[in-house]
Amino acid sequence: MAHPDAHVPTASASVRLVSAADKLYNARAILADFRQVGDEVWTRFKGGKEGTLWYYRSLITAFRRAGNSPLIDELDRVISELEQLVGKPAVQQEPLYLRLKSVNDLAPRYRRWNGNDDTQRNHHEAVLLSVDPFDLSLNWKPSSNSTPHFVGYYRFSLEPLLASGYIRRDSKPGYVRVRIFHDQDGSFYVEARRGGPRLLIGKVG
Repeated sequence: MAHPDAHVPTASASVRLVSAADKLYNARAILADFRQVGDEVWTRFKGGKEGTLWYYRSLITAFRRAGNSPLIDELDRVISELEQLVGKPAVQQEPLYLRLKSVNDLAPRYRRWNGNDDTQRNHHEAVLLSVDPFDLSLNWKPSSNSTPHFVGYYRFSLEPLLASGYIRRDSKPGYVRVRIFHDQDGSFYVEARRGGPRLLIGKVG
């Protein structure tokens, strides 16, 4: 069984779409057959039950790193249902972020970012991946010379954000690049790169 990462990272968006649709079709067929014949279904696969479930779960992670889509969400749902039926605990989805109530809720070594719209409406920095979760106090300015406005206190789960494609690995080993983008309507997003998957974290104004 080929490793799921073999083709996903370098494939075009259209190729990933076709591949995701194909894998979703196969996963639904496995689920339907399991309901009919039980564990006999796993005899059709070289990896058996554990190997097949590992393959699909790893494939979902690889797809999410390349960019989210409703197809991947549905594939995740189908595999989670299959995992529950066979008695394997479904993967618990860790929250991608939490919005904290006050500065007192932040970790002692939290970061303070002051973004502004003059820098192409985004602010990004390298963050050590081992510092997970990553706590942030975010402020923003309409321009470099204006007064900053408070956006929020956040706790980001770096590994799930990376797996979902909302942040990316940095060129510096062991680091990820966290990028906050301020849209024209006042919304703030975590977005690895322009045009990629984005996670809404708040809105000001």
